[in-house]
Amino acid sequence: MVRRRTRPLACAGVLLALAGLAVAVDGPDASDGAGILPAAPILPGSLEKRLKIMEQADRLKPPAAGGILFLGSSTIDRWKTLAGDFPGLPVVQRGIGGCTLEQVAGFARRLAAPFKPATVVLYAGENDLAGKSTPPKVLDAFKRTISELRAVAPQARIIFLSIKPSPKRATKHDAFTEANQLIAAACPAQRVDFVDINPALHDAAGEIDKTLFVRDLIHLNPQGYAKLAVVLRPLLAKP
Repeated sequence: MVRRRTRPLACAGVLLALAGLAVAVDGPDASDGAGILPAAPILPGSLEKRLKIMEQADRLKPPAAGGILFLGSSTIDRWKTLAGDFPGLPVVQRGIGGCTLEQVAGFARRLAAPFKPATVVLYAGENDLAGKSTPPKVLDAFKRTISELRAVAPQARIIFLSIKPSPKRATKHDAFTEANQLIAAACPAQRVDFVDINPALHDAAGEIDKTLFVRDLIHLNPQGYAKLAVVLRPLLAKP
């Protein structure tokens, strides 16, 4: 279903390394229209180190403007078949496993700026709620993330993927549902498309399809990502 709507945590499992970033496009510098980009916050610990690796790689191989930026936590980070799932589309992967939406709000501008993306696909929020955050706080982090993205890509189409119902986190599903509802309601004013991926992750009986997850029952397996691709492909194919 698509509606036109627009603690620090040590993050691990980054698929992107300096010598082999999963980038499908190349381009310009990270400055805004005025040629000056306001300083972004410095984030703590290993997260900051990972961000600097990505930023250095983008300086060595400047990305092209106008691509499709996938941004967020491990659901983005672990999408190993991303380019193959969207053949012919200029997709680029910038996910950091374990990150919260709160943290994404802190680095979204830094990672998006070099790309000046035409489209941003955003997934995060699950880790916030798996910790001690609340749906209203996740909504606030969502709004701040969108504001940061708009600062460097004001005309970009932004797609927010609903927080998925991971089987391992069943006790958090009510919080996931509430956060999704709050974010969906906020999307029109934010000029964001809310895309509900949850139906694609349920079986014919309406239960969460555990066969779409890896053994930890939190992260998707290739079959799970294939389901997401089916939902997103027609949306990203639109001009």
